[in-house]
Amino acid sequence: MEVVEIDESAAEEKFDPKLCQMRILSHGNCEKDTLVFHIHGGGYVLMSTFIHQNVTRMLAIEIERAVIVCPEYRKAPHNSFPDAFEDVWQAYFWMVVHCKSFLGFEPRRIILTGDSAGGKFAITIPTMAIQRGFRVPDGTVPFYCPSSLTVAEFHPSLLFSLDDVALRQGLVIAIGPA
Repeated sequence: MEVVEIDESAAEEKFDPKLCQMRILSHGNCEKDTLVFHIHGGGYVLMSTFIHQNVTRMLAIEIERAVIVCPEYRKAPHNSFPDAFEDVWQAYFWMVVHCKSFLGFEPRRIILTGDSAGGKFAITIPTMAIQRGFRVPDGTVPFYCPSSLTVAEFHPSLLFSLDDVALRQGLVIAIGPA
């Protein structure tokens, strides 16, 4: 089984790369009916859609009737809040509106997934859709996302963050709430 990537140069022609670039994957030749919108993690400062290909390729293989869309977003500290969220929202909005003309199918289901910071985006995008009267995703699957960044209460995950090589709790506190 081989994952087939949809030509990204076509995506760049129709989607303003100044706002957000997207990696788009699908598997097999069957008819597509599901849009899976996966947002990569990285503590709002690290990682990319390229680094998360292992996750998105597995999703493409496992969910054969789906097209996996992975937006890139601006990261701290060079960009401040809410730049990253606006990038993800713009990509979600654009893809839902243009799915039929760009990918060739009207999504029967839209599923948001994301890990870590991407999971936080996957939780907040439906809220934005509700507030703006836009299509709300049919499901959300966040993976180990931060749902509280307060230091006023103790959470066992704080102990793990103290030993995290890539993203220390002090850096999360310095960046501030997203």
